[in-house]
Amino acid sequence: MIKSKKDLKEYIEADRKRNPSTFNPLLRILGLNTEAYMVRKLLYNLRMYEYYLNNQTSWFNKLSKKYYGWRYNRISFKMRIIIAPNTIGKGLHIAHWTEGIIVNCISMGEYCGITSGVIVGNKDNQTNRAIIGNNVHLMIGCKVIGKINIGNNVLIAPNAVVVKDVQDNTIVGGIPAKVIKQFIN
Repeated sequence: MIKSKKDLKEYIEADRKRNPSTFNPLLRILGLNTEAYMVRKLLYNLRMYEYYLNNQTSWFNKLSKKYYGWRYNRISFKMRIIIAPNTIGKGLHIAHWTEGIIVNCISMGEYCGITSGVIVGNKDNQTNRAIIGNNVHLMIGCKVIGKINIGNNVLIAPNAVVVKDVQDNTIVGGIPAKVIKQFIN
């Protein structure tokens, strides 16, 4: 959760490192932005919105919250990516978002990766949502449904449907997801 300017800078820098992009003004003028540039723009506006959402002490912060909320929602709608504020840790990597992404979880740890077509959803009501650990990679088209815990250092294979808890250091896949390989540290 972003509560200070130091936290904000740390989150933005971690997101920037995980989603490298070069800025080309000519492409921007022509409206031909790269995928990586759009992801960085989305994450920057999400982080700014989270910061001002958590710090509504002055009229300027309240106005900034509305502005960055509007910008984030606009880019989110354009890219078909839905991420709730204050749920994602720093260093999120989004690759190939063309099919859309929905992340509706209680929390997602640091340095996670998401690809196209991923859905993290609830079952029945908003209290039945997933808790995702650090360094989790959700591959193309996977689904995480219900009140489950996903441990640290987990890879969820493409098109897997996860409906049960996943332990640390595991690769899971299939419908419903089963352990493919477990690493021992």
